[in-house]
Amino acid sequence: MNFLFKNAKKKDVDFLYNLRNNISIKKNSINNQRKITKTEHKEWFKKIYNKSLVLIVYLNKIKIGAVRYDKNDVNYLVSIALKPNFHNKGYGGQVLKQSERFIKKNTILIAKIKKTNIKSLKIFLKNSYTILKKNKLIILYKIFKTNSKNQKYNSIISKIELIRKKNNVNWMDVLKLCFQLDPEKTKLIFKRINVDDKKINNLSRKILL
Repeated sequence: MNFLFKNAKKKDVDFLYNLRNNISIKKNSINNQRKITKTEHKEWFKKIYNKSLVLIVYLNKIKIGAVRYDKNDVNYLVSIALKPNFHNKGYGGQVLKQSERFIKKNTILIAKIKKTNIKSLKIFLKNSYTILKKNKLIILYKIFKTNSKNQKYNSIISKIELIRKKNNVNWMDVLKLCFQLDPEKTKLIFKRINVDDKKINNLSRKILL
């Protein structure tokens, strides 16, 4: 499922206000559980507008929730909220994962969740977050450093590793055949080794590009 993300604008204030004051979302708020007034909400939005990354989440052109990243030195405090009618559909984890492309790499992501909010906890754990502290609040973290270049290198290295494994078997076959003093079969195995070595060299060159 691909979601559309847009930076929150002033026109989204009412949507965020209604989202925040929804009963189920309000219950899981780590700050307070009382209903926020529109005046309070507008003041909050003014404060975070240029400081935080607030993404409105769309599905089929419909606003279904928001993801918020509050920047603090080298880390982001992450929070996610979806409209209740979009809960229990497996969307939360996908939204959280896809929203990461809008933040800087080489940072630490932090999430704070109420101990009773089991659904949110599962969403973050499935997205490679690790529990750092567990009390009234559960604090999780994730070191976010993977980028497309790293993924490219990891893919190439994995291919080299697989070929090396095959090559190790080939070398053992050579050793056995040497003991058996069968030069013709040994020659065939050396040919296979040569083919695999060429593959490794080609993949190694891609890393240097």
